[in-house]
Order: sequence, then C-alpha cells, then structure tokens
Amino acid sequence: MFCNCFFGFMIEVIGVKTGLIFGNYSYGNGLGYKLFDVPLVISINWAMLICAGIITVSSVFANKITVLVCTALLVTGIDLLIEQVAPKLDYWQFEGGLPSLHNYLGWIGVAFFTSYFFYPTIIKGNRNVSLIILSLQIIFFTSLFIFI
Repeated sequence: MFCNCFFGFMIEVIGVKTGLIFGNYSYGNGLGYKLFDVPLVISINWAMLICAGIITVSSVFANKITVLVCTALLVTGIDLLIEQVAPKLDYWQFEGGLPSLHNYLGWIGVAFFTSYFFYPTIIKGNRNVSLIILSLQIIFFTSLFIFI
C-alpha cells in the first residue's frame, strides 16, 4: 500500500511541475499540508481509488486486462465527478478553469499503469469494503456537487 501511495504522490509531483501528465493545474489549500506543491493526502486517495477499483472490478471480470481497463475507466469517472467540486473546495484548479481531455487521458493511462503494477498484491483484498469505499466516494462528491 505504501508503494502505491508513494507512486501516486510522485505522479502528482511530476504532473504539477511539468503539466505533462494531466495538463496545467495547481493545488489549493483545501487538502492540507503540501510537499513539492502537492498535498500529502492526495497519495492516499490515489491508493484508495486504485485498490478499491481493482478489487471491485475483479469481482465482476476474471480477465486481467479487462480488470485493468475497467478499473482505469472507473477511477477516471470518479475523478470526473471530483473535478466538478475541486475548485469550490480549493482542492485544485486547472489553468483556464476546466480540465481538458489531456487530464482524463492522463488519468486513464496512469490508473491503468498503476493497476497493472500493483494488481498482484491488491487482487486479494475485500470486495465488500472496496465497493463501500467507491460508493461512498461517489455519494460524497455527488452530494457536494448538488449542494455547494
């Protein structure tokens, strides 16, 4: 789990510093303490989404590539939802206001690669807990989108 968190954090640092992975964006103060302009807590969210995504999707599909692709699409979809409220909560802001297609293609690519790399250790997790985590993320950010 630590390696998954560290990898997610490093991807974010590269993304913020270069704009190559997700486009040009910067973090606000809504996610707390930052190191290299990236909130430390963001690495936990990356790890949580990837782990819960792999475990949930693998309970539906047996083929590894299908699991990886569906996980990448699932977590990218959750990111699409989070993007709707992130600026309002001072989480992050994209240059020009809205994320571009570049952001979502980056998410799909990074989520696929991360899922591929960590698949062997994550696949053994608890499906019910993973489904609850993903469902709560969706409900939480949907509620924020509706009410703020």
